[in-house]
Amino acid sequence: MSIGFFAVFSIFGSLNYSEVFSLVPYLNEVAITIIALLLLGGALAKSANIPLHSWLPGSMEATLTHRNFFLLLQFILPSLLSLFYPDLLFYSDLSIFYCFSIPMLPDARLRDSKGRFRSPKQTELKPIIPLSNEVMDPLIGNLLGDGSLQIAKKGVDRLPKPNSNANFVMTLKNKEYVYHLWQNIYFTICTKTVPSPWPNPKTGLPTTQYHFKSRALPSLTLLHSQWYKWSEYKKGFIKIVPLNIEELLTPIGLALWIMDDGFKYGKGIGLCTESFTLAEVELLKKVLEIKFGLTVTIQIRNTSGGTLGYRIYISSKSRDKLLSLVKAYFITSMKYKLGL
Repeated sequence: MSIGFFAVFSIFGSLNYSEVFSLVPYLNEVAITIIALLLLGGALAKSANIPLHSWLPGSMEATLTHRNFFLLLQFILPSLLSLFYPDLLFYSDLSIFYCFSIPMLPDARLRDSKGRFRSPKQTELKPIIPLSNEVMDPLIGNLLGDGSLQIAKKGVDRLPKPNSNANFVMTLKNKEYVYHLWQNIYFTICTKTVPSPWPNPKTGLPTTQYHFKSRALPSLTLLHSQWYKWSEYKKGFIKIVPLNIEELLTPIGLALWIMDDGFKYGKGIGLCTESFTLAEVELLKKVLEIKFGLTVTIQIRNTSGGTLGYRIYISSKSRDKLLSLVKAYFITSMKYKLGL
């Protein structure tokens, strides 16, 4: 439509209707036809008329029935009323009809995507109960390490549905440590299913990991939105470091992070952070330095895929400080990571 107006101004030198209509008989019919088609096509597309209507469904949240009702109010009723009451033509968008019609429409949540009425249980949103500090503090450390959040159900644009919730999944190599997490740390949010080995011994392959799941919780879905973003390149969610990680990370979280992804490096401690970007690793370094008073460096490391990764190293100068922060939270079988 804009191109059509530009063409009118270019040919006629004006957008005044009286001047344009007076010059039409003297101009080339082909130019007039092209301009008419441009203006008509723009109007048809804007009003979502067939065959230029495909953009409309995706731009509305109402059901198809509701959309048709709105179109009836916006286009058909004004046309009919203008035949009998010409003065109403001035109010052709009939905003007043929207004001009266909206209270009459059923709540869109009462219908599903196929227009069928939902049951009250389907429309009820589950309350988000915050995770306790006893769960959240260690969970932050696990998410920096081997822990992950997996969405069971996805909504529009692959985002989690508000009440579809997430499953907490952790895969770790140390059986005793996994059972410690399941029994002593996350028992309030876990199922009764004991940690299971992977690969399954029935396959004949040696077991390399144990894993367990939590119950599906809305609070974990909310946490997922803070710790993950969608990657078009990988066609999946990738873990990120939240910008408020300084507020989230506590000594017990640091302890579980080291038990997950830490290793003894000389008299210091290394943390495998290759899965994070350089900016995220620098943020973690800053938190360790400012919040915990540790001496930290970042080293470049080539990953198995040939790309550059970055690891955090806590200097041996901070060993005593680090031990005072995390030693109380370490289980016996994992103290070797501290050189104990």
